[in-house]
Amino acid sequence: MENQSHLKSIFLSVFLFVCLTSQLFSNNKDSLLQEIAKHKGDTLVVRLYCKLANAVMNSDIDKAISYNEKAILEAKKFKFDKGIAFSTNQAGLSHSRKGNRREALDYFFQSYEYHKKLNDVNGMCKNLMNLGSEYQYLSKYDSSFFYLEKGVEVATESGDEKSMSTFMEKMGILYAYKGNYEEALNHFLKALDYSEKNNDTVGMGMQYNNISIIYSFSGETDKAREMLQKALVMKIATNDKNGEATCYLNLGTSYQDNGDSQKAYEYYKKYMDIALQSGDQMAISQGYNAIGVALTGLGKYEEAIGMYKKAIEIDKKINNMQQLAYNYLTMADVYGFKKDYNQVVHYLQMSIDISKKLGVKRQIMQGYESMAKAYEAKKDYPKAHEALKNFILYKDSTMNEEIKEKMTEMEVKYDSEKKQWQIDNLNKKKKLKEIEVEKKNLTIESEKKQKIAYAGGLALMIVLAFVVFKSYSRKKRDNEIISQQKLEVEEKNREILDSIQYAKRIQSAILPPQKVVKEYLRESFILYKPKDIVAGDFY
Repeated sequence: MENQSHLKSIFLSVFLFVCLTSQLFSNNKDSLLQEIAKHKGDTLVVRLYCKLANAVMNSDIDKAISYNEKAILEAKKFKFDKGIAFSTNQAGLSHSRKGNRREALDYFFQSYEYHKKLNDVNGMCKNLMNLGSEYQYLSKYDSSFFYLEKGVEVATESGDEKSMSTFMEKMGILYAYKGNYEEALNHFLKALDYSEKNNDTVGMGMQYNNISIIYSFSGETDKAREMLQKALVMKIATNDKNGEATCYLNLGTSYQDNGDSQKAYEYYKKYMDIALQSGDQMAISQGYNAIGVALTGLGKYEEAIGMYKKAIEIDKKINNMQQLAYNYLTMADVYGFKKDYNQVVHYLQMSIDISKKLGVKRQIMQGYESMAKAYEAKKDYPKAHEALKNFILYKDSTMNEEIKEKMTEMEVKYDSEKKQWQIDNLNKKKKLKEIEVEKKNLTIESEKKQKIAYAGGLALMIVLAFVVFKSYSRKKRDNEIISQQKLEVEEKNREILDSIQYAKRIQSAILPPQKVVKEYLRESFILYKPKDIVAGDFY
């Protein structure tokens, strides 16, 4: 049963293999070094160093870290922010591969700040994914959730559905680690929905794989295998060798979980064939471990030990300390089946020592629990009691740490909300002040406009009054002139009329009166019709 317990850890570790290991680089190390020599003094050298780090990561993790650090130095020398953001993220991945959790976190935080400065949403999402994974490695699940949820917010705002799918998947993995399979399944289904919307066959295959694991944990083996077969078909169709290998690994574990070690062994071998072709040392180590589990189930203990030794040798070579600690645990299991408790204690102690250095408390707990059982089987009760005490100590410490972490997170959340409230309050006050100032300005502007209108109206009235007055004055003057002229005309007329009247009197005095004419000329008449007063043309 103890072996089965470790087996579930293998099954879950597949998530991390699929999600976190980078694609293999075919770049030749020598050609990359030549390219770097050509581009000295150029920002391109930053990416070349990162490529070189990826090329050697599986074979020499320390070299990979060294190349990443050179990339960071070059980027800083050129003040190349985009290069710093990229190379610090790559350095974080290298340290993560080595098991240097604190260093990995530090680099991921640095990268996040640069990506944020550059407003690179895709880069920010990658950093938040990596931060979530690192805290998961440290078993700090609440912190992991915090950064993944933050990533969901960033991805939602930018409409990045591919990142949304990955965040949902990672949160599903966390729920699976915590034993909440219902929520895990819910998140994997959401991730699958995003992948289907974007026609992402690689993502769809990955989610089928993950869903199968949840079905397996829930005891629904047939459904688990059905999902794995769907995933496998997709992986083969898209020539996704990494995904295909993972399907074989999970199918093998599904059969191993049900006690069919022979079938498990067959699938593990298929996985191993692809891992060996890829040259990925971490994948090869995992393959040897899985085959060791199947051989242990088949009772072939010596062959199983041989597989574990190969896995241990690789992990030491690439400095993959967390996987090395895990391999020591499984090696202890096989010696447990052989009832060689001295070797059990030996390998458990090595696993515990490494886990203490890495700070992986759950693995330390697991080691002490198995050690207590081994000492009990040896009838060495004082040491069994001591191992059990250490197990309880680390269990309590882990629980206290989780509680403390939750409290810290709540405090951070409270402080954050309090600060946000203060900011909102200040913003409201500022807004109110702005409204008041704006209102005051509008009043001043309105009064100013009114004054201008009044002044304009008054000026217009003055102008009109002036025009009317001017017109009146001119008219009065004209009337006076006309009156004067009238008087003059009347005077002239009177003078003329007097002259005419005088002329008439003279004319009348010259012309004989009608009485005299009638006296001498009885049959006569006088025709005299002046037009006005006098006439001088006809008589």
